[in-house]
Amino acid sequence: MRARVPGALVLAAGLAACIDDPSTTSPIAIAPSATSVAADGSTLVTLTVSAATDGDVTLTASSGAFVDAPVPAAGAPATRTVKTARGSTSVSYRAGLDIGTAVITASAGSFTASTSIALTASLPTQIALTPSRTSVVGDGASFVELQTDVLAVRPALVSHGTALRFEVCCTTVDGAAIKCPGAVPLSVPSVVRLPDQQLAVRAVAVHAAAATSAILVAWLDDAKLTGSLCRAAATAEVRSNEIAVSIAAP
Repeated sequence: MRARVPGALVLAAGLAACIDDPSTTSPIAIAPSATSVAADGSTLVTLTVSAATDGDVTLTASSGAFVDAPVPAAGAPATRTVKTARGSTSVSYRAGLDIGTAVITASAGSFTASTSIALTASLPTQIALTPSRTSVVGDGASFVELQTDVLAVRPALVSHGTALRFEVCCTTVDGAAIKCPGAVPLSVPSVVRLPDQQLAVRAVAVHAAAATSAILVAWLDDAKLTGSLCRAAATAEVRSNEIAVSIAAP
């Protein structure tokens, strides 16, 4: 007659097949090849995942993505499932574009381990302004829409939330940009944070008593650089091209 095996022993045997020794302090571990990288959407970090299990290990990242993993649904964290074969395996993680800290968690059964990677700013090396028009009427309503593109050294992208500062300059007789001595003929937001690699900014014409002209310019907002944009570019300054706009009297 076949002896019956108590249910508790069957359960214990099943757990042993998943985790060799649940009493160990680190039945699962995850280690990154770098703990700080740029939030540029391209930098790769190798994650070494170790677990005493034959089963699946699920990786979850609070930001960024895993290479060779399905694209998550909008708003959902990146995930990837791997097997360690009671040893270790390597997974490639790609940094996202959000500055901050990416927390990556590995879980198998009831056991989890996590690591964090600091994501520092990836800043633009070039700012390009493209205007929708170069002449407006100074009626308080007409505007120039500036398509603003930010570029970093490829394959890097610019981090989300990067701040750009916009300024309106007046011109000298020979067309050089100077800080407006009086009323500024166009109104633009002073600081804008980038939602992506491109955005549109409006420069609205204020009421003008006579025809005039202005220059629109943008730069990377940097606390180390002070003063007006309406001057020659400093050596370390990331500055856009200048857009000349004529303002007609209404």
